[in-house]
Amino acid sequence: MAMLVSYHSSVSMIATAVAERQGVPYLVADSVALNITGRGFKWTFRTGPIASDFAKAYAGFLTDLRKSGRKIDKIAIVNENTDYGTSVAGSILDAAKAANITVAAQIRYNANSPDVSAQVIQLKTAQPDVAIFISNTADTILYFRTMKNLDYLPAIIIGDDAGFSDPTFIPNVGDLAQGAINRSAFDIGKPGSNSYIVNQMFKAKYGRDLDDTSARWMQGFLVLADAINRTGSTEPEKIQAALKATDLKPEQLMIGYNGVQFDETGQNTLAATFLIQLQGQQYVSIWPENLATNKLELPMKGWK
Repeated sequence: MAMLVSYHSSVSMIATAVAERQGVPYLVADSVALNITGRGFKWTFRTGPIASDFAKAYAGFLTDLRKSGRKIDKIAIVNENTDYGTSVAGSILDAAKAANITVAAQIRYNANSPDVSAQVIQLKTAQPDVAIFISNTADTILYFRTMKNLDYLPAIIIGDDAGFSDPTFIPNVGDLAQGAINRSAFDIGKPGSNSYIVNQMFKAKYGRDLDDTSARWMQGFLVLADAINRTGSTEPEKIQAALKATDLKPEQLMIGYNGVQFDETGQNTLAATFLIQLQGQQYVSIWPENLATNKLELPMKGWK
């Protein structure tokens, strides 16, 4: 027996503790809060990247933009106040400091707020060169509609997956968010690649492309299935041992990780992420350059 569950980090925090007491392997495919795999648990495994990985990617991307001559003097962080938003925001603050990037404002808000006008006005007052949003779906959609209503658009907006990756994001506010940048461990890739083949199968059945969230869940399921197949058993202790021994290479995956190997905390040390940009009605990879399929377009167009 094993478990593959929970999207929200706050849910994973509680559920993994229960699984630990019961001695059940718990594979986290999606939740990113740092402390999920930082509590000395022996039954928790996470295949995907964590908050600090994303923060380093953002800092690396902004540093590259600086080197290319673009003005990146200060950034703002807008984060919802659950375990997810708080953890990612903290990691971004640390990464920005290490990269000598000034954080002009950190704007915290209650998740699922009915009105974010005050937060957008704070953002407009701070005038950052880059705004990084750590927001779930309803909040993300509300922020873009509010920014349009208040006629404010930063030159660069980076979304931390979540609401920016939800299948409802583009249909609802894609015409307001042209040029928005998102982080993702999944890109459709080139014809013949694992990601391309799996996406074609998914699209034939569901009529849409895979997004980062669903792709990470699928990869998590495949890693768990691989462990069960190798052990040939459904006994929790044997599945746990098989997960610990996992050593998957990039060519064995359908997502852009560098492989799957779990450390003593249960975290995949080879998880990775890259940046994608909304251009038209789909996201395309734009950073790092060696993984990019399209050119970065700046400043952000938004609704203009």
